[in-house]
Amino acid sequence: MVSGITRRKQPGRAKVVAVLGLVVVSVAVWFVAGWFRNEEVPADVADKTASLFLEDIRHDRVDAAWSGTTAEFKSFMGKDRLRQFVRTHSVLKEPTEFLEFQMISINGLPLAECTFRSSIGASTIHVLLANEAGQWKVERLLVD
Repeated sequence: MVSGITRRKQPGRAKVVAVLGLVVVSVAVWFVAGWFRNEEVPADVADKTASLFLEDIRHDRVDAAWSGTTAEFKSFMGKDRLRQFVRTHSVLKEPTEFLEFQMISINGLPLAECTFRSSIGASTIHVLLANEAGQWKVERLLVD
């Protein structure tokens, strides 16, 4: 047995391991971000989800409409505020006609935008849907 021989640390090895770790994490983040960015809802699912939401509102079923919204929507607009919004936007009580569907992105969040026109007035209603836990739900409601 030879004594006094010690293994010399390689100062560059820690740097190589750190860089490789950073590359692996970066690729994983890029992959996940790309996966969610390209996420799309089929047009018929978006139309059905948005139409059911508006139908519930039109027939004073705010609790049912509320259940189809995201946590972000609920945080921004409580049930009482939604009821008030409906009262102040009488166009939401009118039958609507589906106009168009498109995928958009707001601050990197993929959203499905469904646009409707009231059958009586000239108002436009936008229902934005977001994917929450694998389900497309109402994220925003806008009336022009």
